[in-house]
Amino acid sequence: MVALSLKAKTRALLFTLGIVASLGQAPFSLWPVSIGALIIFFFLQFKAAGVGIGSFQRGWVFGFGYFVATINWILEPFLIDAASHAWMAPFALALMAGGLAVFWGVGATLGQFLGDKTYSLAFSLGIAELARGYILTGFPWALVGYVWMETPVVQLASLVGVYGLTILTFFLVAILVEIYVKRGVLLATAMCCALIAASWIWGTYRITNLQALENAKVVRLVQPNAPQEEKWHPEHSLKFFARMLEYSAAEPKPDIIIWPETALPIPVEYASELLDHIRIATKNSAILFGALRFDGEQYFNSIFYLGQNKIAVPVYDKHHLVPFGEYLPFESYLRRIGVGFVSQLFGLGFGVGPGPSIFMTEELGAVLPLICYEAVFPQDTRVSGARADVLVQITNDAWFGTNSGPQQHLKKAQMRSIEQGLTLIRVANTGISGAVDPYGRLIDSIALNQAGYLDIRMPPAVQTPVYARIGDWASIFLLCFLLAMSFWKRAATLRVDLKTK
Repeated sequence: MVALSLKAKTRALLFTLGIVASLGQAPFSLWPVSIGALIIFFFLQFKAAGVGIGSFQRGWVFGFGYFVATINWILEPFLIDAASHAWMAPFALALMAGGLAVFWGVGATLGQFLGDKTYSLAFSLGIAELARGYILTGFPWALVGYVWMETPVVQLASLVGVYGLTILTFFLVAILVEIYVKRGVLLATAMCCALIAASWIWGTYRITNLQALENAKVVRLVQPNAPQEEKWHPEHSLKFFARMLEYSAAEPKPDIIIWPETALPIPVEYASELLDHIRIATKNSAILFGALRFDGEQYFNSIFYLGQNKIAVPVYDKHHLVPFGEYLPFESYLRRIGVGFVSQLFGLGFGVGPGPSIFMTEELGAVLPLICYEAVFPQDTRVSGARADVLVQITNDAWFGTNSGPQQHLKKAQMRSIEQGLTLIRVANTGISGAVDPYGRLIDSIALNQAGYLDIRMPPAVQTPVYARIGDWASIFLLCFLLAMSFWKRAATLRVDLKTK
């Protein structure tokens, strides 16, 4: 039987459910609301007949509502120069949300095709969310697993990562729908409470109180609060640079100072005078700062280390670039058909760094650097054969506006700390800058849209978590388990049907 196109009322319901499901993400963090919306979606899929366009539409419309609500911050970059670019904003949101929703549409269709409609749907949506982190360089923003960020349940990410936590959430929903259909709402509710309570207790047990060592190095986080429309403006950019110098020169001196992404107003090759000012302001403190650099005719978004010898050395080039923000996908092909102008329109064309890497500093030890949206990707915090002592993320969240974007970005950085069992130091141009302990807890921070600096002593790393050892193999194992559950249920249903006949 082929499922037909959906009625308008059904589409409206699914779109609304998707928006409701998004309320588990920051800034609302209403995880019970998200779980409830997912349960209703799974139940609607369970009751639906056949596989076809209807299956895809249900998944796509639900996903479209979910992503429209969670990534609406994507409008913000187009409003910085509203006169030129505001007209593109609604199209960008619709295209981005619609593209991401395709993963959910395909997942819903595959779930129906596999037959049992609960475990198979959990399996197929789990694959869809994992694929979303890799296909076309990936964009795993607003994974369902992030709804647990404000609860101890999130500590499960130390075992399976955020992809695995997303799959476990779908598994939880599938179990509840199964029990509801066969046993009723009371038992389903009791099972829901029991499973979440068990995860909550384990997560609480895992967390211990960490105290920064008295002799730990002091790290200073500097937040200049430069609005994006002024950050590169010749009349304003130097005042933000002067502000960072002032904060860096404040006594007592820290061991190391960290400035945000692209902190210098000009490429480092032309910034010898600015570097002299940095040397004077930092005195005996080392400094990590973000800046653009040239290599031939190519720009790189880089991190520089200026240590005790006061020589500025590039230690990392950003490798996971933002599509349409830092590079144009398939640009060589697009130029052939006459649309290469997009690069000039948005100022794209950054060079790609060699990949995740670790560099050594006397003050912090082994540092695994992340620039801006690289912190969204769990795979970008794993370096084969090595473990860092600390994660450092520098970013310019001024692009994300003042609403959900910066808060969601922070939550993703916090998840990386849990997965790796490492302290993460986050320095953002307009905020939120702060230090995150190895359990994902925000130790201290500078609020959004405030200028200032913060000195912290770093907590030590904890024992290497399971996820840091095995990576996304944890998710592959969970997906195989769900697929086996789906086949088992389908076989059991066939046996019952044969006995009945």
